[in-house]
Amino acid sequence: MEVKSVLNKCMTCRRWRAKPFKLPGMPNVPETRTIRTRTFENVGLDYLGPLTIKGESGLIKRWIALFTCFTTRAVHLELVDDLTAESFVHVFRRFSARR
Repeated sequence: MEVKSVLNKCMTCRRWRAKPFKLPGMPNVPETRTIRTRTFENVGLDYLGPLTIKGESGLIKRWIALFTCFTTRAVHLELVDDLTAESFVHVFRRFSARR
């Protein structure tokens, strides 16, 4: 038992017994990210903010809708007035009309 504990504490011995670094395996990628498709055919959505913007009536809170293409990782930003469902529908319609 004593020899084993000495070998475990010895840095030189630990280096000689060390195994080389092995790269982890590749994760399973969804098919939507590997098949060639049009840009922004498959997207992810996230909100960024709130951002304080100086307006005519003082400081206003605004958010940014961040659309990310799954295939090309391209980014599209849209300014959002608030976090209501109605505001989301307006932003999504603007995004769909442009892309």
